[in-house]
Amino acid sequence: MPGFEGEHNAWIGAKGPAAFDLRSDVMTTPTPSMLAAIQSCTLRDDVFREDKTTMELEAHVAALSGKEAGLFVLSGTMGNQLALRSLLAQPPYSVLCDHRSHIIQYEAGGVSTLTGATVMAVVPKNGVHLTLEDIKKNVVLSDDVHACPTRVISLENTLNGMIMPLSEVKRISDFARQHGIKMHCDGARLWEAVAAGAGSLPEFCAHFDTISLCFSKGLGAPVGSLLVGSQETLKHSRWVRKSIGGGMRQPGFITACARVAVDETFGKKADGSDGWLKASHDMAKKVEALWSGMGGKLVHPVHTNMCWIDLDSAKCSDDRFIELSRTAGLTVSGGRLVTHYQIAQNGDDILRRLGDVFQKVFSEPEEVSSGAGVKSIHGVPFTTWNGVEPLPGTDQSGYCTHSSVLFPMWHRPYLALFEQQMYKMVNAIAFMFTNATERRLYQRAASTFRTPYWDWSLPAPSGETHLPDVFWSPIILQYGPNGLQNIRNPLYSYEFHPLDKEAMIWNPAIKAMERNETRPKYHTQSHFTTVK
Repeated sequence: MPGFEGEHNAWIGAKGPAAFDLRSDVMTTPTPSMLAAIQSCTLRDDVFREDKTTMELEAHVAALSGKEAGLFVLSGTMGNQLALRSLLAQPPYSVLCDHRSHIIQYEAGGVSTLTGATVMAVVPKNGVHLTLEDIKKNVVLSDDVHACPTRVISLENTLNGMIMPLSEVKRISDFARQHGIKMHCDGARLWEAVAAGAGSLPEFCAHFDTISLCFSKGLGAPVGSLLVGSQETLKHSRWVRKSIGGGMRQPGFITACARVAVDETFGKKADGSDGWLKASHDMAKKVEALWSGMGGKLVHPVHTNMCWIDLDSAKCSDDRFIELSRTAGLTVSGGRLVTHYQIAQNGDDILRRLGDVFQKVFSEPEEVSSGAGVKSIHGVPFTTWNGVEPLPGTDQSGYCTHSSVLFPMWHRPYLALFEQQMYKMVNAIAFMFTNATERRLYQRAASTFRTPYWDWSLPAPSGETHLPDVFWSPIILQYGPNGLQNIRNPLYSYEFHPLDKEAMIWNPAIKAMERNETRPKYHTQSHFTTVK
């Protein structure tokens, strides 16, 4: 993994391989307390219903969710499939769900394979979650022999990190009960909705016949999910689990970890208020603010632990974003940034790295108004600007007309574009202050930022030389997110790119330096310093 050379197998939780991995909350790694729990677990046969550790976990989560019984399974996919197979009795039947649902997108066609059911995929009108109105437009209640009646409504909560409100769940559930339709919840991340304050676990689970709850995503256990429901339904689910090879002989070492994950990460209260998940939601909001502060757009609103940044609108490809992140020591898989609790425990470092990545995203050369796009007007990187090719007989690209009387006037829009990019960067830097009071102070200042300029035509202030005093100091004191720092004053002196003095002509080779390229091999004699 990038950034983890020499990584070992110790269960080190927040500082393990998940510490800088934002691909998914399945990347969470077990903690020392989970390892300690294994040392005292039972190792009996669960097929014979003899393993105390597993049975205690099943009973605990069932009680926490307000259901009669629980059944431990190896994955959320298995939990969903067992539930649907148990709820569907005699075909023909169909399952109605959101078109983005895990059961239709990521479970290898298991619903149709294992149950024979037709899946009705519905696109929510509001773009966030299904509503009763969406259900009514797509549900099949007819007893016409040509129809395939809806027997189960499957809701996923959260979906893409977004919460389906408890009030909407209740509306859909009441409708389903009125028409004899069973309700299933893919609650792999229902823990997140609860921890966000959307309702308690029993309040959500009361509206479903079966609920699949995952331990290995945001909760951080190495493997496993639990299916909860009525005793009668789960008796059938246990039989189906055995028929597909899901029975386990000594699962205690797995279920011991899952119990720790529930108690520590979610918490011992039914509303998750004493757990760690809320910190991951706060972290997602900080990532959102960092991205939005630079002018970035979102694909979905941030409700819990996912921040979906819109890379397309930023003119940045997934591959480019992945590479920029890898260079910064972060692992991503595109614009979905998942801030599990082990990410939150490394929050300041993650935000600093993401800030660097986001700044580079907004200076991609393919965006005309980006930092690099604006710089290309003057040849670094050496590329055409906004598709303007060189005039016949010249190799000068872009808009900077050095040989024209329009040269001075052109620099006004150039500086406006430059100011636009500086505004984004200044606001991003202001956000990176970790002290809340300082951050608010600098964010207010950043919101009024404009590019400073010096008007040569104005008389010098009384007692000063014609050049501002800042020109005379080789070192200036800068205050930033990392405190006070002495830096080289770019207004005092500067260096051109390494040039051959005898070849001071417009030359693409001289202007070929891009961000990650080695400087051309020229003599470095052209150093100009302001002189009084």
